[in-house]
Amino acid sequence: MRLASMVIRARKKAGLNPHQLADASCLNSATIYNIESGRQPSVTRATAMKLAAVLDVTAAELMGV
Repeated sequence: MRLASMVIRARKKAGLNPHQLADASCLNSATIYNIESGRQPSVTRATAMKLAAVLDVTAAELMGV
C-alpha cells in the first residue's frame, strides 16, 4: 500500500484531520499535505517514526517494509 493511503487511512481511524496530525506529530501541515497527496512518496525514518507514534502504527508499516 502506498504511503499516502496508509497515512490517510490511519489518520482517519485515529479521528484526526490533517492539521491535527501535523500538530501532534510536530510536522508542518504542508508536509502532511504533500505525503497525503502523493507529492512526497517517501519519508525519512524520523518522519515515519513521528507519524507512527501518533497514528498507532509502526514506522515500518508506513514505509512499506
